[in-house]
Amino acid sequence: MSSHTAPHLVTTALVYANGPLHLGHMLEQIQADIWVRAQRCQSQPCYFISGNDAHGTPIMLKAASKGIEPEALVMQYHRHHLQDCIDSHGTIRDKAAINLTF
Repeated sequence: MSSHTAPHLVTTALVYANGPLHLGHMLEQIQADIWVRAQRCQSQPCYFISGNDAHGTPIMLKAASKGIEPEALVMQYHRHHLQDCIDSHGTIRDKAAINLTF
C-alpha cells in the first residue's frame, strides 16, 4: 500500500425520520462500521458519515395524517432513534454518528 493514500468517505442510506428503525437500517450501519474499522486498522484514513433524512414528502404526509407539524414528527422519531442508540448505562454509543439534517 502506498504511504500516502487518499481517505475513504463512507456513508449509508439516510434513514427517513417518519418511522422506527428496523433490522435493515441496523444491518447497513453495522456492516459499514465494520468496514470502516477494518480500514482504520490498516492505517487507511476513513471518514464515516451517517444521519437522518428529515425532509420531504413522506415526512410531510405522515405529519399531516397525525395532525402535527413536520418538525414535531421529526423530533418524535429522533427521540425514538436516539433511544435505539443508547446502551444499558444511558450512554449514547456513538455521539458523532447521531445528528439531524434540518
